[in-house]
Amino acid sequence: MLLWEKFDALASSTSCQEILEDPYCLMDIVFEILYARIDRLAWDLARVYSQEEEVRSNLTPMILEHEFT
Repeated sequence: MLLWEKFDALASSTSCQEILEDPYCLMDIVFEILYARIDRLAWDLARVYSQEEEVRSNLTPMILEHEFT
């Protein structure tokens, strides 16, 4: 869910007075969205590097075999 969608959901379910009394609920939404983005980025990076490691591990025996023959 996007940040503005979360804010819209909050605005439709919570009165302005409640938000003014507990403004940290806005920060909670921002941190939740940031965490989701960072988590997605970390998994994407892990996927890329795990594929690179797999390619390297498959090439290493061929390289070693070539060097010593």
